[in-house]
Amino acid sequence: MGKALQRKEKKQKQTINKRKKPHKRKGDSIHGIKKGKKGTASKYISRAKALTKLQVSLADFRRLCILKGIYPRDPKKKPEGLDKTYYHIKDIQFLLHEPLLNKFFQMKAFMKKYKKLLGRHDKDGAARKEDLKPTFTLDHLVRERYPSFNDALGDMDDALCTVSMFASLFGNKGRNIPPDVIAKSTKLMQEFMVYIIHKRALKKVFVSIKGFYYCVNLDGNEVTWLMPHKFSQQLPMEVDFRVMLTFNEFYTTLMKFVCFRFYKQQGWNYPPERTNHGPEMAKFNLDLTMIAGEVPECEEQEEKRVEQAVMKDFGKEAEEIKAMHKTALSRNAGKTFDGLKVFINRECPFHALYFVLRAGGAEVGWQIPNSPLKEDDTFITHQVADKPSSALGTLRDGREYIQPQWVFDSFNCAMALPVGLYGVDKAVPPHLSPFVNDEEEGYVPEQRKVLDAMMGTKRQEEIEEEQDEEMQLEKAEATYVAELEAETTGKWASETKIDVDVKTKKKMKRKDEERERAKALMPKKHKRLLHRIEYGENLKKERAENLERKKEQLDENKMEEN
Repeated sequence: MGKALQRKEKKQKQTINKRKKPHKRKGDSIHGIKKGKKGTASKYISRAKALTKLQVSLADFRRLCILKGIYPRDPKKKPEGLDKTYYHIKDIQFLLHEPLLNKFFQMKAFMKKYKKLLGRHDKDGAARKEDLKPTFTLDHLVRERYPSFNDALGDMDDALCTVSMFASLFGNKGRNIPPDVIAKSTKLMQEFMVYIIHKRALKKVFVSIKGFYYCVNLDGNEVTWLMPHKFSQQLPMEVDFRVMLTFNEFYTTLMKFVCFRFYKQQGWNYPPERTNHGPEMAKFNLDLTMIAGEVPECEEQEEKRVEQAVMKDFGKEAEEIKAMHKTALSRNAGKTFDGLKVFINRECPFHALYFVLRAGGAEVGWQIPNSPLKEDDTFITHQVADKPSSALGTLRDGREYIQPQWVFDSFNCAMALPVGLYGVDKAVPPHLSPFVNDEEEGYVPEQRKVLDAMMGTKRQEEIEEEQDEEMQLEKAEATYVAELEAETTGKWASETKIDVDVKTKKKMKRKDEERERAKALMPKKHKRLLHRIEYGENLKKERAENLERKKEQLDENKMEEN
């Protein structure tokens, strides 16, 4: 009877507990926090959930992210798996309030109705519907992403590389590259380069297998971009040009803003007038009376203000500073070709030569009709040709016939180089990059020494003098240390023969030991960083040694041939 009573009481308690309906906690059983609502996981969202939240297709989502400057993130903890793409939750919330999102919805509705009319073969209705196609601009995105003009100039390198790439392509219906995009990109690049020509803002140029690298100075900001060669392009199949077109769509809007600002600063009309009297950049016609004549009033006032501040701060030393400033201006690359009249043959890369020559102050002519200089003009000083003299016909007296590399090397040296090595029948010297610091790389090519000697910098002599001073200081320090050690042993320093080289080696060995001890005490993170630095320095040394070895072999081969 006792056991039966106990079972009955137990059943009654279970029934009562079921009726109470206790609170069910989800996620963390201790704190009662739902999973994914706190910590790293709550700050990120997968791309699939972002598409559901925004109610857009993957193509529209990619386009929207590119235009807004939003990119995927790589969180430490990936709550939905390692194979997912994640975005910051605040970026997705930021996209929810974007006006372009509504335009995408309108475009989707428009395309649905337009395709329905085409399916019914209603051409008139489709034509009327096409006139009502939704349009939008990206002006507000440029103002949003670049609050100041300097911010926009800081991103001009990417814009110029992208726009110049499309300017070198051709329309391709199979790859969804419209011809009007190519035309717009070409026009913008030409307008920008015309401004650089007339402001003499080009600083460096380098010709590589990829194309032409240009470096310009825009209001104190150095901007470098790559202009591809004018060759027939084979479009790679692995490149998604729809994504590249989205980047180009934004960057063309940015470049239009920048060009408008630059032209208005000079008092020019934008867009500039075009004529049919020349190729490429030569078609543009600008009123250059302000450039050829007086300096704009704002610039003149700025120069006077700076000059007064210099006189106030430095006094007598201001005259020396003025002289140094004049010397620096005399080496300005924008005056390299002042007074020269250059004629370009049709086999040469016209767009690059015209750009560099005009940016250096030269007058340029060409073989296409409507050239300001004719080939038989007697006042032409240089003719750029890329074929042997036998194919040029009669060579005119008083004119230098040069290869295109002379133009680029002269501009980088900020002086007209001697034409002897650049004749049409000569093997031209190596074309050196002005973007590489040869001293930091550990190897100074022979051509660099030749160019430095032509420019009168005496660069190698200064380096040797600095090295001699350092050696003398090291020997003096080693001698002093050796004398102190001799005196501690009870001998006079004059009576002790001191081997300075041995002492120097001991000192270097001591420094190496101290470096190894310091390295042993470093944290692992710092050790890895130091290892990367040392690895890069060793690679640089090996590269310099290989170049020196090749140079010695070439010299030996020349000696054997002679």
